[in-house]
Amino acid sequence: MAGIDANGFTPKTLLEIQSELQAAFIAAFGDSVDLDQDGPIGQIVSIMSEREESIWQLAEAVYLSNDADSATGDSQDSVYSGLGIYRKPATYSKVLLTISGTDGTVVPAGTLYAKAVTGEEFSTDEEVTISSGAANVQATAVNSGQITTPAGTVTSIVTVITGIDSVTNSQTGTAGSPEETDEEFRRRKDSSLQVTGAGNDAAIRAKLLALTGVESVSVYSNRSSVTDPTGVEPNRYRAVIYPPAVDTEGEYAISIVNTLFTTMPPGIEPHGAQEYTVTDSMDNEHIVRFDYATGLDIYVSVDVVTTTDYPADGDEQIKAKVVEYGETMFAGSDVIIPLLSSYCMQVPGITSITIFIGTTNPPTSSSNLIVNFDEVALFDETRVSVTS
Repeated sequence: MAGIDANGFTPKTLLEIQSELQAAFIAAFGDSVDLDQDGPIGQIVSIMSEREESIWQLAEAVYLSNDADSATGDSQDSVYSGLGIYRKPATYSKVLLTISGTDGTVVPAGTLYAKAVTGEEFSTDEEVTISSGAANVQATAVNSGQITTPAGTVTSIVTVITGIDSVTNSQTGTAGSPEETDEEFRRRKDSSLQVTGAGNDAAIRAKLLALTGVESVSVYSNRSSVTDPTGVEPNRYRAVIYPPAVDTEGEYAISIVNTLFTTMPPGIEPHGAQEYTVTDSMDNEHIVRFDYATGLDIYVSVDVVTTTDYPADGDEQIKAKVVEYGETMFAGSDVIIPLLSSYCMQVPGITSITIFIGTTNPPTSSSNLIVNFDEVALFDETRVSVTS
């Protein structure tokens, strides 16, 4: 039955609407009324049916917009905000630049430099003056989203300043991220609602994952009386976070420290190479430690045998599925080939699949890849090749 009942909302179908309208015309004008779809009344029934179907579809959309499991876009934002969970906004990539030139040359904040090949622009965060032939300054991407900056790729001068000879980045920068998608937001909501309070590993991880810029978190407590195989001492917990902060005193790093301080379990000391001192409301000092994970670029080669059901863009769909699998990775997650295969097999028309993975190109291993506790496997479509 159409409408709302104990099972939820059921819209009327187009056929149901047409049948009801036809019955109404028969009731009004008798059994002899001409309801042929090419006749005037038949055309009226078709027009009215389509309009009424649109109204039912709108009513269904309104109903579902309040359902946490099906809401999308702005509706999803509204529903989740009532749960205290908010969509992660897009973030900006950052990179440390070395600007070379004549001593005394001032480089104002907002000076633009760019990646030589792809042209993405970066704006310097503060004013610097060249001394001893060079000056270092952090720069932020003009546009948000994931812009990778391998060492030596930001070398184009956009804002020309007399006395500036060259620019480069001697180390890889920190890539930003696009706005959290509806599906990513939904998965994080589900994870967050599985834990309550603070002090347990899952609760700490959920709180850290809610921070802007944090992509991956692993939390482990060693509640035993001996040091564990990864070096965590007894009665300590370890949080491993990706990506690392470019600025150790920046907003990103401080948000991690404050979150760990307010959620860390009582009586369990933190473990990690990153160390900060936090002062509580009673002027007592506490040590907060954690580790950053290192990104491990994964190369993937996929060979598939297909049928005529394989879509024209099947290769691109497989690449997207590989990246989707990669989004489930956190620090210490091994790359499991059968699981990766199951993602790829979601593309229709595949009868068999062979996958090779590795940390160099071309990948040659058909075995699962063991990832260290302080590493995160990173997947990107540019590192996936598909043969179909």
